[in-house]
Amino acid sequence: MAQREALSHQLAFLQKRQISDPLFTMAIDMNETQLCLFSIALSEDVPYLVTLGVKQLLSLVGLVWLPVAMCSETLSSTFHPNARLLLKMNILFVIISCCGTLLCESIDLARFVVIKAVRINSNWDYTDCLIPSISPILSVCAKMLKIYSHVASTLFISAWVAERVYASVFIKTYEKNNLTIGIGSSSIALITCTVINGFRLVFMDYCQRMFYTGLTDKNHIAEPVMFSLAALEVANVVILAVLFFLNRKWRSRGSRFETSLSHKYQIEENINAISFVFPLATVHCVFYMATNFLMAFLAFSQSTVVSRTIAAARTEFIPFYYVVFPLLLHLRTVAKRNRISRLVSIHYIGNYSTQVQKEENEHFDMLRKMFN
Repeated sequence: MAQREALSHQLAFLQKRQISDPLFTMAIDMNETQLCLFSIALSEDVPYLVTLGVKQLLSLVGLVWLPVAMCSETLSSTFHPNARLLLKMNILFVIISCCGTLLCESIDLARFVVIKAVRINSNWDYTDCLIPSISPILSVCAKMLKIYSHVASTLFISAWVAERVYASVFIKTYEKNNLTIGIGSSSIALITCTVINGFRLVFMDYCQRMFYTGLTDKNHIAEPVMFSLAALEVANVVILAVLFFLNRKWRSRGSRFETSLSHKYQIEENINAISFVFPLATVHCVFYMATNFLMAFLAFSQSTVVSRTIAAARTEFIPFYYVVFPLLLHLRTVAKRNRISRLVSIHYIGNYSTQVQKEENEHFDMLRKMFN
């Protein structure tokens, strides 16, 4: 009851400022009255708040689980140092992405739920907005932390794919390569990511306060970047699939013709490494493609600021990757341990059977000596 009364006082005060339909205005430059109305509209949308809470929870789970999965997985121990470096860098930026998402959703939930409730239940002057707006510096930094790591994780998968292409082309000599390729491809991925996001930072409006944790850029390069990354995601999966079948073909052909031991080893490593990363790249592609296309067609097509913000939040599926990624790592690690356990058991049983057979032979030899 107190909340309803407080909101009615707030809205009545704002309406006196004679803002013409602020909820149906796609203005980029927003004054404090519009910011307040937009914030109140979002805070009253329960599904939107639940969406923020779910993303916050997924980010927290991923932030805890990913380092554990990274430290416990042993599948990549046989990979080339370049492949291991790129895999660790990809996991690192997924962890940073978890931090960025957790920060953004925490800021918004704290404003829409906690601060709003505190002000309603205190001696609050309704001439001030129930929900304070966000400074542009905080909003841009928090959002760019998430976006930068999103882009970086995609580019590092591409760098990993490029490394496997190089390993497949120069299959006879790649085993002798040092970390130059890994460091070089990592540097290219980081520079590309920095240039893409740095270009967006140049066009940010650092004077415009925000009603939610978002960007204040006035250019329209977000959609081209999203579609370019989506195309890159698909290319990564397709190239990995082609490399996998090519290496399997080379392995079967190599079993019939004379090939060096290092050649056979590199083919086997390519197959194992690609089969390890292919599911991760596929899941990454599915969640990022769903986010990019649904957000572009559903969120960006909305006619109001508030509806666009709500649609963008509901079409962001990337946080699910924070949990699926370590889950896949964990399942693959457990499967490998189970295979090793079965091999050890078979070896133990084989040794035990050999020992029993040996004892039986000694027993019968002794009996033959007694009766002969």
